[in-house]
Amino acid sequence: MKKILVTLLIIALPLIIYFGHTKGESASYFYDNRGMTLDYKNTDVDESHEIKMEADQFFEVSLTQVKGEIKLTIEDSSGTSIYIGNDLPTSKFEVGVPSNDTYIVKVIGKDVQGQLSVFRNE
Repeated sequence: MKKILVTLLIIALPLIIYFGHTKGESASYFYDNRGMTLDYKNTDVDESHEIKMEADQFFEVSLTQVKGEIKLTIEDSSGTSIYIGNDLPTSKFEVGVPSNDTYIVKVIGKDVQGQLSVFRNE
């Protein structure tokens, strides 16, 4: 009986440590056909979202960065980057698009805290 308990403990302990460990405290994401909002606290972020745009439109970007580094990339459907931002500070800016297309917004961060919104202007 003692051997069984020790064996179960040896098996269970690494599983408890592995699955009980969280990469971060919290993250919430909102997506719709106009854009995305990410609200994150002490977590890793690796998200992407497709947004249809017309040539006369632009992305409205709003970032509140409290901790960590955020990388934001916006690509057209062929994979060509129209915007790349590394280690972005708290800021608001616009990114114009060159043509009608479906654009992919990619956000990457490690142990970050803050909020990012990227929306098509209306």
